[in-house]
Amino acid sequence: RDSPMLRSDMDSRSAEIHFGDLLKMDLSPAPKIVIIADPSETSGIIDDISAMHPSLSVTQSSAYVIEVMPKGVDKSHGLRMVCEHLDIDREDVIAFGDNKNDIAMIEWAGTGVAVANAVDELKDVADIVSKGEMSDGVQEILDKYFS
Repeated sequence: RDSPMLRSDMDSRSAEIHFGDLLKMDLSPAPKIVIIADPSETSGIIDDISAMHPSLSVTQSSAYVIEVMPKGVDKSHGLRMVCEHLDIDREDVIAFGDNKNDIAMIEWAGTGVAVANAVDELKDVADIVSKGEMSDGVQEILDKYFS
């Protein structure tokens, strides 16, 4: 069902959004399923979906947003495709993130940065953790390396 939390996370350029019972929906054309859940329940939902459907990639983009995609479809996949198209070496890539859905991208990039407000799981795999939060953390690292 529709939700103000969902709308706050969705970009105006997003694909068409469908609401309903997942068990009754035709999911074949869906590149991503977004589930909004109480933050106290997200971990259990992720574990249940992962156990029932190992062919899917299940992650979180915030405390209450669960993302379900085909295995191998994640931010690292998109970044890799852009780099191949532009002939950019992985070691020349710096990527920034703050949540679990950024882990694969941060691990793939030549330099992975977690901003200060990132989840611990991301900080654990990042090469650098900024002192600043959100865009301040991004600016801090860009100034350090490119000024």
